[in-house]
Amino acid sequence: MLAATLLVFLASTEEFGVPKVLGDMAGVQVLSVAVEQALDVWPVNLPRAAGIGLLLGTLALLIWLLALPLTRMTATSAQRRAVKTRRWCALPPLLFAVIATGLPLGAIGVTALQKAVTNGLASGNWTWKHFAQVLTPGDGGLAALQTSIGLSVGTSVAGMALAVTGLFILQRFPERTRRFLEVLGYAPQAIPGVVMATGLILFWNAPGNPLPIYGHVPIIGLAYLALTLPYALRYAASGLQQVPVGLSQAASVHGARPPRVLTQIHLPLAWPHVLAGGAVLFAFCMRELAASILLQPPGTQVISTYVYAQFDQGNVNDGMALAVVGIASTLLVLIAVRGVVQGLSTTRSAEASASAK
Repeated sequence: MLAATLLVFLASTEEFGVPKVLGDMAGVQVLSVAVEQALDVWPVNLPRAAGIGLLLGTLALLIWLLALPLTRMTATSAQRRAVKTRRWCALPPLLFAVIATGLPLGAIGVTALQKAVTNGLASGNWTWKHFAQVLTPGDGGLAALQTSIGLSVGTSVAGMALAVTGLFILQRFPERTRRFLEVLGYAPQAIPGVVMATGLILFWNAPGNPLPIYGHVPIIGLAYLALTLPYALRYAASGLQQVPVGLSQAASVHGARPPRVLTQIHLPLAWPHVLAGGAVLFAFCMRELAASILLQPPGTQVISTYVYAQFDQGNVNDGMALAVVGIASTLLVLIAVRGVVQGLSTTRSAEASASAK
């Protein structure tokens, strides 16, 4: 519980979207928004952004280092018999789900279908034109959706490939070195997105940089890849743990090279975890705002920045329409991947039972 509390605190310190939208209205400013404002208001104050980002990053890293050893602890307890519970016990989690998820999603859907927000739920105040508008070729909404899907798919594939390959190579390192490098791989989890974006701006916009990707779409993908690497590593590690050590050793004894061991032994067994990890990375990239709003090139938007821009300009209906499309796209991917993973698990269980018989 202490580890969970620290991780929630960490997630709260790095949150950008909620305080950016609601904090401005309430006159409340947090560190993550202060970094963005230093970079968004002319003249750009890079030293101020770097200073606030360093403070926020140091705080987040300290909390992460405190939570890291706690998350590695495993608690064991005796199995308990199933206790018969009354139906009213389901009321608190159901109420939480309605308040935390149902009401916001319902409000988004209703707003996307209204002709005018000010007319409320009147019978003649419903239309599909906002969905048609954002999905019309040449509209900024459709372009933002395509950009988000492309970046999310690319990040998912590259992130899981990097995680699986990296952990496979680390298996050949001494244990102490392997653990140290794994911790470094998980470290981006402690870096807020707005701080990561600030660092990328300072590095890739530096004079004499041989790769001028700042101001182009690839820098958004690079930020997504850095921010999602810890999640990719966790899923890849879970997948590789399913591979018996004896299989790799037997393959090596018979002369199989490491690339063949990886592609023909590890990947087929770790495939469900790799696929699930890719879906999680896809969902993360589809909603990311902090790095996107700071790094997006001129004339380029993703779903999160398009929705924020429409909300900020008072065109709430179009923004919510694209938000519904983005949420639906993410849910379809997650549901499809879940079905595939469950199918693979069922097939393997059946094959194992058949082999046992």
